[in-house]
Amino acid sequence: MGLLFLSDCLQWLTIAVVLIMSVWYYCMYKYSFWKEKGVKFMKPMFPFGNVRDRILLRKPLAEAIKKLYDEFPEEPYVGLYQFLSPMLLIRDPELIKQVMVKDFSYCQV
Repeated sequence: MGLLFLSDCLQWLTIAVVLIMSVWYYCMYKYSFWKEKGVKFMKPMFPFGNVRDRILLRKPLAEAIKKLYDEFPEEPYVGLYQFLSPMLLIRDPELIKQVMVKDFSYCQV
């Protein structure tokens, strides 16, 4: 009985470890999106990405975006994450005009 119980515990422990490692690797894969594209980005924090203060109601959205905007003063655009989803903050006025006027039909919501 004792050996059977130990075997069951090890089996469940192994399943739990494999499941946790799989979730962790999936999240790290999702959080590597901007790095693979060569876009500067703020390091995300699991599970919130870059919106932790907004979700926990510590800061308003505008303040969180301003912090990100100010952290990369020379970049025309900056990557960020909302949970596991990559988002792009465009800073350059000419690039904003390009996206909003000419490329608007290509934007996904």
